[in-house]
Amino acid sequence: MALLLLQAVARPHRLIADKAYDADSLRRWLKEGC
Repeated sequence: MALLLLQAVARPHRLIADKAYDADSLRRWLKEGC
């Protein structure tokens, strides 16, 4: 669900995250934007 929500906004320049919300698909999506 997070990817659907994040795709609706601009990619971040910085990221602060909590490991509890970790998912391989989310990390892959974030890395592609950097």
